[in-house]
Amino acid sequence: MLAELRLLKEALLAYRKALELDPDDDNIAVALAIRCQQVCDWKEIGPLWKRSLEAQLSGRADPSPFNLLSMPSTPAGQLACARLWGKVHARGITPAKWDRRPPERERLRIGYLSADLRKHAVAYLAAELFELHDRRRFEVVGYSYGPDDSSAIRARLMLGFDRFADIRNSTHEQAAQLIQEDGVDILVDLTGITQHCRPRILAHRPAPIQVNYLGYPGTMGADFIDYILVDSFIAPPAQAEFFSEKLVWLPYCYQVNDRRREVSPRTPTRAECGLPERGLVLSSFSNTFKLTPEVFDIWMRILRETAGAVLWLIGDNATAEENLRREAQARGVSVDRLVFAPRCEMPDHLARQKLADLSIDTFPYNAHTTASDALWVGVPVVTLSGETFAARVAGSLLTSVGLPELVTRTPADYEALILRLARRPDELRAVREKLAANLAAAPLFATPRMTHEIERAYERMWTLFREGRPPENITIEP
Repeated sequence: MLAELRLLKEALLAYRKALELDPDDDNIAVALAIRCQQVCDWKEIGPLWKRSLEAQLSGRADPSPFNLLSMPSTPAGQLACARLWGKVHARGITPAKWDRRPPERERLRIGYLSADLRKHAVAYLAAELFELHDRRRFEVVGYSYGPDDSSAIRARLMLGFDRFADIRNSTHEQAAQLIQEDGVDILVDLTGITQHCRPRILAHRPAPIQVNYLGYPGTMGADFIDYILVDSFIAPPAQAEFFSEKLVWLPYCYQVNDRRREVSPRTPTRAECGLPERGLVLSSFSNTFKLTPEVFDIWMRILRETAGAVLWLIGDNATAEENLRREAQARGVSVDRLVFAPRCEMPDHLARQKLADLSIDTFPYNAHTTASDALWVGVPVVTLSGETFAARVAGSLLTSVGLPELVTRTPADYEALILRLARRPDELRAVREKLAANLAAAPLFATPRMTHEIERAYERMWTLFREGRPPENITIEP
């Protein structure tokens, strides 16, 4: 409860006390690891990661695949954890049976199921997708089980669907029954294994075809999910064995983007954002749980070797800020080299990002929406790509926007590239100019084209189903 109330320092004390009272309870240890990451308390993070991973994969703790994304883990380990999670949420449910050869439809009915049709990264990415669907071939229905925050993006989303159903007060079974009665052909889950997810709706199999897309960067490990939308960078063919779903490779990048995202017309001054008037600004606006000691070590070495540079981070919570300042000092970096940006409305956040010279990514959990936001406003991103879905998203975005040279493969190369760009302003300026020139035609922001590619994927799924064939890997050509 303390954590939900954002009283994170108090929550951490409670978790530690609970573990002291029952040191054998692995669920408490898993929860403690999560909260330590959220507040950047790394004193015991290594042993907590090790215990958390072992406990979840052995069944000693409840499986929580999302937590594995931001700790050292492998594609095989993430799949194993997700399979355990999928079995837990399918327990006791008899899924609906579907006619394998349904009559041909004039329009396919696509349902989008989500907790995040509100002020949320998923909504900011996908809003235009819903609006651009070809209504001659598709009917689009939104099913929202998250809160109604009465925001502008919520209002826009509601208008973007042909029909919009608020099912937050429905039971899992009632929600599944409504979707089934609505005659949805393909149900796209936009939440996956993230906060507030309701997988038991999907476990009832309310639609004959069910798809994992956008909200969760990884496999759901569930028999009730047929497909996942990816691209060849995110999931090379050799990685297919680490997904329970069949892979649908979109031609360029899996991540849809909204070209109508609003950027405030006025860019604030550096002084208004607490930034120095001169010097390099390195930004990383990812959530604090994505920061790791290894990443922070690299960042602090870069600051020590780049006079006048500052690191601009999101001001997510006061406890994290306090801990990060302490960690900086321990690495010989003055606390005034860290600048924290308070959360604000999205248009203002996008406008202020223009003040950054270079965005530097987190790993093993990359920036996702945060990275495409930076690119959208003209700020290049240096990333380190790993082996898992979550560790490859920024690399996919950069490739799709024509900047593959900013994708590194090792921590040493990542550090060296950032330092080179920091020391060579002409080279950094050239990269920024290249990004600006690429934006108009880049596949990453060609939303109508990507919408058409996703529609072709849906049609191929439906053709396979109508022919009585099981799901199979699908490649959508450009």
